[in-house]
Amino acid sequence: MEKVYIITGEDEWLTNIVIKKLSNTYSVTLIKVKGDSFNIYKMFKIIILLGIIGFIKILLIQLKRKKYKITQIEKKELKKFLKKINNNKIFLVNLPFKIKGEFKNIYNCHPSMLPNYKGLLIIQRSIYDKLFNNKNCKIGVTIHKINKDFDNGQIVWNKEIKLNFKKKYNFKKIYKKFYLNFYYGIDKILSKKKLSYLKIKEDLSLKKSISFLEMIMLKLRLL
Repeated sequence: MEKVYIITGEDEWLTNIVIKKLSNTYSVTLIKVKGDSFNIYKMFKIIILLGIIGFIKILLIQLKRKKYKITQIEKKELKKFLKKINNNKIFLVNLPFKIKGEFKNIYNCHPSMLPNYKGLLIIQRSIYDKLFNNKNCKIGVTIHKINKDFDNGQIVWNKEIKLNFKKKYNFKKIYKKFYLNFYYGIDKILSKKKLSYLKIKEDLSLKKSISFLEMIMLKLRLL
């Protein structure tokens, strides 16, 4: 089986959605990078967005024994580690910081149709624009090569995601829908299938950030 590396941060439950599909065909190793110290504000935001039950469920997912190999490293060790495995295909999934340096086989999985919605809290910003700002923007996922700029490398694949906002959603279901779609792009790259993507025009009027109050409003709107 072909070997593939997935690199993520502390939120392993999102990565697990992708790996469960990949593990049927590929030998997957998950690299968990320990970043900064414990952030209680971030945990509080997750609880508000997902609810107590949803938060407990993702904790159980992270604690559950996995069938694939997991390696934990410190953030300061990441660059050295990447040099060792750079002959393999490497995919960044929910890694919240930029990798410095030039690496030929590293792809970033980004939950928007780039070049729109770079940065963090992308899913919330794009859905907020749809529901509150009446923006006709495409929602989806992109896989691109990394370069010196954040979320700005060569796009190799993307996929539009359709959400029916007449239905009730919670953020856990929305996240799962987004991250599950990364599997299809990763599989195409690994199996060397023909890659294609939809060219998206950059819209500078889209949200660049989202406040905590706006996220609560968005959660209430989706219920």
